[in-house]
Amino acid sequence: MAYLTNDNGIGILVTGDPLICFAALIIFMMILNLPGNYQNTEKMRKPQILIQLMLKPRDLVNLNVDLGQMGVGGDNSWGALIHTKYRLLDKKYEYSFRIRPVIKDDDILKLAKEKF
Repeated sequence: MAYLTNDNGIGILVTGDPLICFAALIIFMMILNLPGNYQNTEKMRKPQILIQLMLKPRDLVNLNVDLGQMGVGGDNSWGALIHTKYRLLDKKYEYSFRIRPVIKDDDILKLAKEKF
């Protein structure tokens, strides 16, 4: 489970079946994949400008909800395969998650335990 609220306790609760992974960032790392980005301009070809754009804190929270993550390898300068125990080897994965609003006085643990 993950829950995110503002200073007034208003927000969202996310629960998954099975247990799932979450990441909440105030840095929007996917900015280069957005339509209308600046990656093709001469200005954006300078690495320091690109890094500043990607790492600029935003007035938002980017919430990633994932079933799992596979390792990146790199035991020998990125040439090695990912260790078997960290690989996602199944051909099909299924998961579900629920997003619901919450307020300050909600019992978050009780809500998280509710069945889908």
